Amino acid sequence: MMKAGDFVKATIASKFLRTWAYNGFYELAKQHRQYHEYAMEQLDHGEAEKSAAIKDRIRNIRKAMKEISQRRLKTKSRGLTCYTN
Repeated sequence: MMKAGDFVKATIASKFLRTWAYNGFYELAKQHRQYHEYAMEQLDHGEAEKSAAIKDRIRNIRKAMKEISQRRLKTKSRGLTCYTN
């Protein structure tokens, strides 16, 4: 039986899982504004990744998060409340 520590090490070693973990932070922030800052912090930590695929995914996520923020600001400036993306 695999111990929890072994599972974590195996997960961290997988580029595929790390890439989708960053995507998970994006999805969380997209649906819950209070997690936006936390997601950005996690993306900042991800900048140290050596994998080009992960760096590329992080770059795309940052772009998408910026677009969401701009859309929310436009909605807010019109005096509307936006509950969806």
